[in-house]
Amino acid sequence: VSQSPVTMSILLFLLWVSTITNLIPCAAILLDDANVAHTFDGVGALSAGASSRLLWDYPDEAREEILDILFKPRYGASLQMLKLEIGGDTQSTDGTEASYAHHREDRDCSRGYETWLTREAKKRNPSILTWGLSWGIPGWVGNGSFFSKDDVQYQVDWVQCMQQQTNATMDFLGVWNERPWGTVDYIHDLRTALNEAGLRDTHIVMLDGELDADFVATANGNPAFRDDFYGVGLHYPCDVPSQDVQRWGKRYWSSEDASTAADWPGAGCWGRMLTQNYVRMNMTMSIVWSLIWSA
Repeated sequence: VSQSPVTMSILLFLLWVSTITNLIPCAAILLDDANVAHTFDGVGALSAGASSRLLWDYPDEAREEILDILFKPRYGASLQMLKLEIGGDTQSTDGTEASYAHHREDRDCSRGYETWLTREAKKRNPSILTWGLSWGIPGWVGNGSFFSKDDVQYQVDWVQCMQQQTNATMDFLGVWNERPWGTVDYIHDLRTALNEAGLRDTHIVMLDGELDADFVATANGNPAFRDDFYGVGLHYPCDVPSQDVQRWGKRYWSSEDASTAADWPGAGCWGRMLTQNYVRMNMTMSIVWSLIWSA
């Protein structure tokens, strides 16, 4: 019986596979679930620098569809973390985000769109983690000094205000985006003030920039200081893992990354970064900027 070229090719391929399989020795692979490495914490996105401003103005149907794609579990991006700017009445990349306190007696964290965005995310996924970070603060806070007791109160008041507006506790609080990390006293005062306000579950994440040598040296020599913060977040990391952060037992995250184009090559680049950050950097969460380019 004559055989077509396609049929013969398939038969030859199967014969080759059978031969190769017989030549490969058997091997036992043991999977030990007690040997746990760094646990993956998830994938997040950052709304900051006024980069989400126009989403508020989209037609209702389109806006709802986009929010579903971003935040609904097992649907679209299915984000596990929403990181957002604590508006500071200051230019913060693509625009200015409004402060919840224009002056000392002012308190309104429904101002702007980040509180609305947090509610929309929580509505779709009540388990989504949330993280607030300042790019700047109004001039009245600390009379121009960021690392002040005035600013400690400003940060804590914002977390409380967000809790009232969204019925959810902010899971993480950063210090200052891509600026000096502060002082031991400031971080301790912030941790103490959060605790006294009943916000022990709001954890402090350090740096949000480069891995600062002075910060590492300070933390290495001060166990009490290390107790005040939960983790370390770096921006656009591309290096070897930090043995110091791992030795401290702290969360180690890429807290801002990507900024790639919104196309298939950009998606491929983001996929590479997710793998690279976890496998090469030992970072257990990666956060993309921006959540949605609608500036």
